[in-house]
Amino acid sequence: MNLYVIGGHSGDEAVMAGALIHKYAKHGHRVFMVSLTNGDGGHPELSRNEYRIQKDREAAEAAKILGAECVLFPCSSGALQVGDEATGQLAELFQAAKPDLVITHWQGSVHRDHEAAHWNTIRAMKQSGNAEVPLYFAENWEDKKGFLPELWVMVDEEDVAAWEKACSCFQFFREGFYKFPYRTYYKNLFQNRGLEARGSLASALMPYRVLTRRIENEIPGCPLQKGNNAI
Repeated sequence: MNLYVIGGHSGDEAVMAGALIHKYAKHGHRVFMVSLTNGDGGHPELSRNEYRIQKDREAAEAAKILGAECVLFPCSSGALQVGDEATGQLAELFQAAKPDLVITHWQGSVHRDHEAAHWNTIRAMKQSGNAEVPLYFAENWEDKKGFLPELWVMVDEEDVAAWEKACSCFQFFREGFYKFPYRTYYKNLFQNRGLEARGSLASALMPYRVLTRRIENEIPGCPLQKGNNAI
């Protein structure tokens, strides 16, 4: 099965869904980590071009650790628009390798690129004929307005260790020059969501179409064990 995790910037996919990416990749599923912008803004010392080169390298390293394929769009950070260009590029990707599951940002974000990623993903799924494919929104500290998790997916220590190793490829995660404690926040989030699920570690997702509250070992519609239609 083909799973897509779509981020507003290079690095978002690993941070908000890296444990789930690793969980599915280790069961033999094909996972695409798609960055709709290169995340080249905000470095305190490097130029945008220098930081883009660094982020491209970091993203490829993180994807390799998680067992995923890295897809980097050329758009600069802060420039992503909801429109035909980004939607069309993403729709072409969906047509080349049909998705069985898509995860992206929730719309209630303080960051315009995250919000644009949300709407471009929905538009691209419809444009490519994949409107009925399961769509979920991952938990991100910048996307909290109105985020209501309804699905808790169990992950294990190996998944979280791979998440941390992959995220540590990114300088912003290691050194925190964005002044946010990514490692502490998300490691605690795994534990908190695990406690809510009456277990150890978990990731929480918000479905595009409303579900009743549930706790699972796998994402509904995308079983861990591959069937006849698996890649």
